[in-house]
Amino acid sequence: MGTPLIAYAELPSRYGVTWEESPDSVRIVVPTRFRYWLTRSVPATGYFPLFLLWCFYRIAGLLRPRAIIELNREQLTLQQWQGTTRHVNTFSTNEIGEVRANRFANSLYFRIPDKVNMDFLADLEKPLIEWIGETLTAKLESFRTSKRNALEVN
Repeated sequence: MGTPLIAYAELPSRYGVTWEESPDSVRIVVPTRFRYWLTRSVPATGYFPLFLLWCFYRIAGLLRPRAIIELNREQLTLQQWQGTTRHVNTFSTNEIGEVRANRFANSLYFRIPDKVNMDFLADLEKPLIEWIGETLTAKLESFRTSKRNALEVN
């Protein structure tokens, strides 16, 4: 009989994802793809050159996160790096129709009615995509619930 696996870290930590959550916001930082190169597509003889390349990037300050997702009561900000170029999309929280794991593709799905339907982070592992989608959906729903409660009190 095999030894049972013990999960020492929460799911996002196993993928190198860091997050900060407060009552008013959540910030999720997805690390660079370097880790995925090392674990998936490198032959055994390629590890040392990749390690040297990683050290160079680290020392030179060129290792940037793959993406940063910030959701607060006012806005949703999506930042993604492709090489040295940073792409930023910002949407008002009131405009957001849906944020979830895409049911048909391995990505996050963002829907802003009459404006944007977009997939984001299309090459992450499915469990991680689902966790990010659930985290963002729960926080967005908590914002909407507290806003409804505040309106009912007034």
